[in-house]
Amino acid sequence: MASSRKSNFIWPDVSTLDGARSACRTGAAFAVIVAVLTGGVAILAALGVHLFPTSVFDASALIDAALFAVVAWGLYRYSRVAAVAGLVIYLAERVYMIASGVTGGIPLAIIMTIGLLGAVRGAFAHHRLSKQAPAAA
Repeated sequence: MASSRKSNFIWPDVSTLDGARSACRTGAAFAVIVAVLTGGVAILAALGVHLFPTSVFDASALIDAALFAVVAWGLYRYSRVAAVAGLVIYLAERVYMIASGVTGGIPLAIIMTIGLLGAVRGAFAHHRLSKQAPAAA
């Protein structure tokens, strides 16, 4: 059973409401992780502790952290808008970081992208399946 859970992380089965919900909740957890990491680095930068050689992070990154907190809340509620916004914002931030010279953390970025992509699939599947559920009952 544990091996199927791992394979569900890479490409979750969203053919059922439970699977779609699980994919959204996983994406929400990833959004919380992004919010906490971004917020933590932004607070450290505001205090003068710079973890990266370039000035990619400053106190304004707290806005990004807040955005991801909102995305996590939306994903917890199975929002398609939050799912797409989370993926797009995350990818845009990664492109910006790479363009600014911060190229580390690629494996983590890949894992986060996979989790957020699964949340997009889960949110759309949840919407489709929840419309079908009352008709099937």
